Amino acid sequence: MQLSPLISIVIVTKNQVELLVRAVNSIQSQTFKSYQLVIVDGASSDGTVKYLKQLNAVTWISEVDCGPYNAMNKALRLCIGKYVYFLGSDDYLLGPRILSTASTFLDEYKSKSVLLNFKVLLVNGSFYPASPLTEYDLRRGSKLCHQGVMFPLCKLLQLKGFDERFKIASDQDLILRGLLAGLRLVNVNKSIAFYSPGGISSRRSLFETAMILFKNKLYTRALQFAVVEYARRFLIACLIIRRTF
Repeated sequence: MQLSPLISIVIVTKNQVELLVRAVNSIQSQTFKSYQLVIVDGASSDGTVKYLKQLNAVTWISEVDCGPYNAMNKALRLCIGKYVYFLGSDDYLLGPRILSTASTFLDEYKSKSVLLNFKVLLVNGSFYPASPLTEYDLRRGSKLCHQGVMFPLCKLLQLKGFDERFKIASDQDLILRGLLAGLRLVNVNKSIAFYSPGGISSRRSLFETAMILFKNKLYTRALQFAVVEYARRFLIACLIIRRTF
């Protein structure tokens, strides 16, 4: 690891040592070495700490936290890379050259304040997003998968990290705040990681999304999102009931 790595890769974990080993292996097998690996463990009791002690050139802590976004904020204080990338402990990088590929795009935009969004591979073999999302889409309530996003560390620190009041969609709030603060969204047509759904941030919360839009003063968008999404759910429920009888 270099003293000033290009990328700080963050993994937050708790009691998932076998999956964590897979995630770490996918990082340490990379041909690109200008990265810092930061692991924040939530005081696991399954052998995670023993495993962390065996790792070389890894920054890690293990202590009780108040949830994944609290752990991510702790990790930000340990990051020293120009960019930060959050990988779930049950996710992994796609192939040993993926960071090398990502670094070419980071170098291309190094003089600009951008948020790079890569695709992620899902369990069913599809990719997300299927088509590029625009800043307009995100201001209307669409979400990026943070396992596909690389953030400039300096901007994350200016934004003071994740808003821990949002327990499910704080990554959506952080991305939106970044765009409103001047970051430019750049979609990269490359897949960076396998994303395993089921984590807390993958649970779609209509209420939190509406509140995030409202918090960021997108009042009309918040109202439109709430009306459209709840109306859609209502219609789906009506169809289910109709088919039942």
